[in-house]
Amino acid sequence: FFQVARGAKFDPLDFTGSDGTEYKITAPDYDLSVADNPVDTSKAGSSSTVKLNATNKKTGKKMTVSYTVLISPKGERQLVHGYMPRYYLNPKTKLAEWFSSDSFHNKTKILATNDTKIIDGTSYTTVKQDGRDSLMRTIDLIDTKAVTGKTVTKKVMHKAIIYNDKGKAISKTIPTFKKVKVNSVYQSIGSQAYYKLVDKSGYIKVGNIDG
Repeated sequence: FFQVARGAKFDPLDFTGSDGTEYKITAPDYDLSVADNPVDTSKAGSSSTVKLNATNKKTGKKMTVSYTVLISPKGERQLVHGYMPRYYLNPKTKLAEWFSSDSFHNKTKILATNDTKIIDGTSYTTVKQDGRDSLMRTIDLIDTKAVTGKTVTKKVMHKAIIYNDKGKAISKTIPTFKKVKVNSVYQSIGSQAYYKLVDKSGYIKVGNIDG
């Protein structure tokens, strides 16, 4: 997940983040080409999934890789998810830390800034709320319920509990190795990532499938 400033020029293989950091998408053993680039930087707060074709230089094997781009939101906005974790940068470890007792509640109004940073492989955005500066995962600023993906079939690798859209467990479970149809774009509920079941029975944690 990356955040790009409103109105910025955008090249899927070479672009600048909203904080001025330049990102070059490369892979030494692959030739990369753009398969789909729906990013429109004029639309504040929108998010799009960029798809790239990757062809192995030695074997010729092809695969598709993707990433999501958030266009910097404009002005104060209201959170669309339940409870979003609030992070702080530890000055000693330089890592983002979250205390479970300190989260953004549903419908909290926050102001997302252009200050983004990649910490330990995860993109974080600085937000302002009630005079406090803190960090949110960039993915948590995206209304993933509005991001549509294709239906894919996945295999459950160990028994999975089904959750509702609030992240609360439902009594139903899915047995190990059962194949299920899910939306390919996962959603963030609280501090966890979930796949939405296509049959609308609920959500299962990404970790039950992808590890």
